[in-house]
Amino acid sequence: MLGARTLTFAVGLAALLAPSAADASITIGSPLASGGTGVTCGSSCTQVTIGSPSSGPPIESPISGTIVRWRLSTVFPGTEAQTVALRVLVPNGVAMTGAGKSAPGAIEAETKVWEFATDLPIAAGDVLGLDVGPHEIEDEGLRTGASSGVFAPALGEGGAPTPPSSGFMAGREVELNADVAELPTSTAAVPVCSSGTAAATVTPDVDFAVQPKAVRYRIDGDATQSLATSGNPGTAAIPLPAGAHTLEYWGEDNFGGQEATHHTATFDTTPPTVSVVSDQGKSAYALGEPASITVQASDAGSGLAVDPSGAHIPISTAVAGSFVTTETATDRCGNSTGASFAYTVAASSPVGGGPPAAAPVLSALSLSPSRFLAARSGPSAVEASARRGTVISYHDSQAAVTAFTVLARRPGVRHGTRCLPPRRSTAAGSHSGRHCTRLVSQGGFSHPDRPGPNRLRFTGRLRGRTMPAGAYELEAVARDGAGLSSRPVTEAFRIAGSPSGRAAAGILLVAGVSSAFGPLPAP
Repeated sequence: MLGARTLTFAVGLAALLAPSAADASITIGSPLASGGTGVTCGSSCTQVTIGSPSSGPPIESPISGTIVRWRLSTVFPGTEAQTVALRVLVPNGVAMTGAGKSAPGAIEAETKVWEFATDLPIAAGDVLGLDVGPHEIEDEGLRTGASSGVFAPALGEGGAPTPPSSGFMAGREVELNADVAELPTSTAAVPVCSSGTAAATVTPDVDFAVQPKAVRYRIDGDATQSLATSGNPGTAAIPLPAGAHTLEYWGEDNFGGQEATHHTATFDTTPPTVSVVSDQGKSAYALGEPASITVQASDAGSGLAVDPSGAHIPISTAVAGSFVTTETATDRCGNSTGASFAYTVAASSPVGGGPPAAAPVLSALSLSPSRFLAARSGPSAVEASARRGTVISYHDSQAAVTAFTVLARRPGVRHGTRCLPPRRSTAAGSHSGRHCTRLVSQGGFSHPDRPGPNRLRFTGRLRGRTMPAGAYELEAVARDGAGLSSRPVTEAFRIAGSPSGRAAAGILLVAGVSSAFGPLPAP
């Protein structure tokens, strides 16, 4: 117990918002005008729930921040020293849960407003509580002859302590207030044309005790990093990595208060992209051959200031030789990217040694079905969607004309390196030389190719006639506009159903050069 004339302590008056001594942070609680008014506060006056007069609500913080200092008033001095501490409590119905406690402060038995520095976090909606030291807080002298009373019981981490129900202290309030510094705020200038950093600014509460400490940030949600700031407001340069990323940042003050709102910004330091491709799908051309390229450029950040994009841009083949054409894109930040296309122009087709690299290449030749009935009428070749005949499928490396020739295998006699038709004679043994098989053209047709897959239908008719039944092969040779030819490719097939009932043996189908779907001359 304290002496006969003791202490009257400050308790809060509602959630009073008033300027603090620093004229910055908000002050919640009592204005500490006078502790001897005899104002009552009903059941809210306890160590845990320090309330306002007339049974008002407890001292509640309207903002989240940091309590940087707090005060209480002793109006009538007692005879013993005391220790007190400030509590931050989270309401949970009628119960309170402790969320933090200041360091204990000492008060003497004298009339005084006591002030204590602290760094106690508080969230909006939290309330203040007073933690009393080894002595009870009592009040005498406000009324002559009144008996003493106490605020009890001691603070716990939960439960709902009851106010004093008897004695002079029943219904009295303790006057107390606290300065709550708001959490810091921050901004960052993230330039579209990044120089590699973002200029961040951290602005703390203007209370004299609060200073900026750091800017915290994350790149693409990775680990949090911290950069110390300088000055007030505090500034720091956040490093930005190359490429497209998301920056998340927030401020921190010297009390450890961190900005509740995390800001995000996206940035892209990637230079433009450019591609240059040949419209003909090749890089070797004949002298005077039409040639063109398509250029595509883009930039995901600032956009393009110089855009070379275009389709079917002509390139010169007027002179033989090797050439390089380069296209450059520049974005609005001054970043440039170039792409080149190298090509050659041949004066003429090479002699011997097979086709040049720029010549057409045929592949994947097939006939489906490989055995079919020949049509009774119509041309040799039609669109693949027709019904009679077989579908010829193949791949051409470039635009060209592929000619097809039908060859039949016939018996012959070898003379030197040549296989010639045998001569007829009535005399036995008139044939001379070794026997051989010669290929005899039965006619042909052609098809204009596009680069890539090609399809057409062969009807089984040549030179206006239905082919006889028998085994055949198909040979295809493609030739481009410069006169360069592909290597021949062949595929076997069979015509079913001989009109005479006899199969024509040993017949081969071969391809040569002609006009589109046009007949080839007889050999």
